[in-house]
Amino acid sequence: MKTREGFLSRLRRRVLYFLGLAVLFYLILALWAGGPKLLHTLRDFRPILIVYIFGAVLLNYGLRFLKWSYYLRVQKISLPTSESLVIFVSAFSMAVTPGKVGELLKAELVKERTGIPRRRTVPIVLAERITDLLGLLVLAGVGVLTLPLPARVQGVPTGLVLCIAAAVPFALLGVLMTAPLARALVHFLERFPVIGPHAHKLEDSYEAMRPLITPMRLFYMTALSVCSWGGECLAYFLVWTALPEVLGPWQAAFIYAFSTLAGVVTPGGLGPTDRFLVGLPMVMAQGVSKQAAVSAMGLIRAATLWFAVILGLGALMFFARRYKLDEGELEALQEAGE
Repeated sequence: MKTREGFLSRLRRRVLYFLGLAVLFYLILALWAGGPKLLHTLRDFRPILIVYIFGAVLLNYGLRFLKWSYYLRVQKISLPTSESLVIFVSAFSMAVTPGKVGELLKAELVKERTGIPRRRTVPIVLAERITDLLGLLVLAGVGVLTLPLPARVQGVPTGLVLCIAAAVPFALLGVLMTAPLARALVHFLERFPVIGPHAHKLEDSYEAMRPLITPMRLFYMTALSVCSWGGECLAYFLVWTALPEVLGPWQAAFIYAFSTLAGVVTPGGLGPTDRFLVGLPMVMAQGVSKQAAVSAMGLIRAATLWFAVILGLGALMFFARRYKLDEGELEALQEAGE
């Protein structure tokens, strides 16, 4: 019991720490945008929009849960739908980790309920992240092909961001889908003192990964990711319908997808994602003020990142109480997220 309370208290402290940083960052942005003028931009906000915005966000979660459930079936892992859903949502509590690597929590929770080793479920999390990145790249790519884009935003080249974002999943897929190369990499890692003793687990994980990334499954799951992340793009567009300035649906989709990709290396995207959510509307759409851009960023981040974290914490605490979770092995996952 002591271990569980220690882990959960540290997780809550971690979330509060990043929330505090976010509030400080948002306050600085609010002062930069003119303080009280921000409230003026929300004068026409209709409460019914909250329902639509959160509905679009929940559409993203629902489609991603379908992908998680499909991958479990591919791996022949059987879980009651209710338990699978709680595990899936619990991982949202780790959204404030770089690249959402904290979602490896799902692998440990599945092990707690079924005894299935992590090397069979970690590949599922990896496949989810790869197809999420590919889905966001498709959404951003539509914008690249159909919209006039700025070469730079606040001094950062937009093309460079997209190239780096595309290089990561494609390079990873290139290794994973080339069996001799992947196995050679595992054998190379065996030489290192820390990784070497666990290299056989990496090889087992790779073998478990192969059925998840066949060309057809990769295509269909990426298409599902386009639809799921399109839900949050829609939520971002709906936020703009409440503001005096106008942002088109394709512009909103590109800006949200691009900004999410730009922030994948930081916890919860704090910093880069917020920066592009403010900067891109001001350079891509005529007449968009910094007050409107900051307001839209604050609203969508509350409806996506922080809503997810709160939802995830609630689900994780429910899981811990209901199933008397022994979280000793979760310490390594928390430290990896830090």
